[in-house]
Amino acid sequence: MECSQEGTEDTLAPEDAKSSEDTNEEASTSAVEGAEEVAGAESASEGTSEEAAGEHSSGWQLYDVDDENTIVWWLLDLTGGRVPDNEKNAQLSDHAKHFMYRLNKEGGWSVPQIAELFRVRQQRVMAVIALKEMEIGARERGEELQEDLHEDMEEVFECHEVRGKFERHVRLLPTKPAFEVIGTGGGGGKKKKGRGAPGRVYESHEDPGWESEVRTREEEVAAYEERIMIKEFRERLAFNLNKVGQSISTKSRARQAAKRPKDGWSVVVRPAGRGVEFEPFVARPDGSRRPLSSDEELYIDRMKPLTRRRFL
Repeated sequence: MECSQEGTEDTLAPEDAKSSEDTNEEASTSAVEGAEEVAGAESASEGTSEEAAGEHSSGWQLYDVDDENTIVWWLLDLTGGRVPDNEKNAQLSDHAKHFMYRLNKEGGWSVPQIAELFRVRQQRVMAVIALKEMEIGARERGEELQEDLHEDMEEVFECHEVRGKFERHVRLLPTKPAFEVIGTGGGGGKKKKGRGAPGRVYESHEDPGWESEVRTREEEVAAYEERIMIKEFRERLAFNLNKVGQSISTKSRARQAAKRPKDGWSVVVRPAGRGVEFEPFVARPDGSRRPLSSDEELYIDRMKPLTRRRFL
């Protein structure tokens, strides 16, 4: 894995990762040119992963064994073997992550474009860019960073990958019924268990085109769910980075209860029941009212339960 990484690292990052703090037009141009070289150099291997995906087994797999501490590490593949070496998508090198940040900030690349180039999901790209923003901001403020620990952790977890392994969301749909129909025939009179001609059980392999139809449907469902997850991830990331909802307190009410204001509490009034329709508003202690602020609307939206099941 390290040998293959050495051959492409110079192409992926034309400059040292730490030298990109001095952003200028020349650095922006080199970042874009470097990305084009990466895409062109490995374009021949784009389709190999899809062909080999079906050859990999799914379910629980033995990942590693620590003989010294008597620990066995297992890996659960939730993609059904559709994404081979899926764990390597989380082992991108720091050099690759910094190059993602440069493409977004200096080259003007969008998150979907970077995700396609590095063959990972958009959520991972957004997380990498956010963490790099925090890291560079800490450097500018003169904060001390644990560089040695960072490098050691990269070696321990073998984070040397230059690009991902076509990471994507996979939805596996059932292809066979998990039941049998018996005793559906019959005649009159009292029926006994098992009496009558058994009903026909549909087997998916009887239709030669069932596999392609199921695969197409799985891709449609996966694409729909991925759009929802990208939207939710972007909204939650913006909230966690304090880019929206700055006035919303994230402190624990149990540990630090808010003090009662001198004039009393303001109350948010929302419609409840059938046939009651009006815009939510804030009732002040003096009896007046005002519309909700943007942060208050965001807080109410975050309190609403999801209208969908959890995606795996």
